[in-house]
Amino acid sequence: MKSLVFFLTLNLALFSIASVPDEVIKYVQGGNSSALSSYFTNPVEVCVPGKEGNFNKSEAEKMLKDFFTKYPCKSINIQHKGNTSNPTFFYILQYQSSINFRVKIIFKTAAEKTSLSAILIE
Repeated sequence: MKSLVFFLTLNLALFSIASVPDEVIKYVQGGNSSALSSYFTNPVEVCVPGKEGNFNKSEAEKMLKDFFTKYPCKSINIQHKGNTSNPTFFYILQYQSSINFRVKIIFKTAAEKTSLSAILIE
């Protein structure tokens, strides 16, 4: 019985961690900076054309809202997934708008919670 409980708990934790990148990518594609900001660490590293640095959640949300308004997403493709070190992993996306961008999203997991620590749009 203890094995079953451990197995179910582990699977639920892994499912929760795995679903965060999917949700984040969906929010990037939909231009939903408000929902995206719910995953930010504080501060969060943001790089958008013309601005880069570490920002608090509300500043980062505004920067991304401006970016998504100026460059609405036509399509998005996952180019690469990888781990830099445990518990850090990243996704690299191709973001297509009137201009094509490369988006790197860096996630950190601590205490079974996955957060977005950086979003770099080039």
